[in-house]
Amino acid sequence: MTDGLEDLLRRVKRLEDEREIRELLSRYAFAADLGYAASYVDLYAEDGRVNLGAGRFGAPRDGRTAYVGHEEIWEFITDTPHVEQQGNCQHHALTGPLILHIDGDDAIAEGYSLVIVKSDEDSRRTRSARPVKPAINISGANFNHWTLRRIDGSWKIQERLNREVGDPLAYQVVGTTMRGAEPDDVSVNPFGSSGPQG
Repeated sequence: MTDGLEDLLRRVKRLEDEREIRELLSRYAFAADLGYAASYVDLYAEDGRVNLGAGRFGAPRDGRTAYVGHEEIWEFITDTPHVEQQGNCQHHALTGPLILHIDGDDAIAEGYSLVIVKSDEDSRRTRSARPVKPAINISGANFNHWTLRRIDGSWKIQERLNREVGDPLAYQVVGTTMRGAEPDDVSVNPFGSSGPQG
């Protein structure tokens, strides 16, 4: 086999992996929104994790940051917050930029997500300290770091790490894409006096 053909096959394989991962994340959204709890859990590896951080809406009530394993992930997706929203909620896991880093049978996906909810007026008054008039609202805007693994030929979610927009450490969630660097100190211009000023 020629080097050119081998390179072409590698590139085609990467494109296939990207398509399968994007489909996996789309299935995640549909399963979460429409009450397909068993299908949702099956998208995760057996030791998979849902890491929302401590104290957030939907996070473990015992102060932990994550649900670990199929049994706990089942409890997460069938708990009251999710059940109440089924059929009136859209998880846009592929909203905006989504960057994939694929290395053989392991992959990372980093990007944004929105959770859009339809609710009645009483529910909106209960869930919000401010007047919320529209029936359709964005209930969550987040950074996401997905760790994925190919298991028995299929891509599975090893961990979903999710932090809200505004979290002071949210930049760490996209650390692979941004090469782990901390945000710039904007008081120092690395380009010199003649460089871009923003």
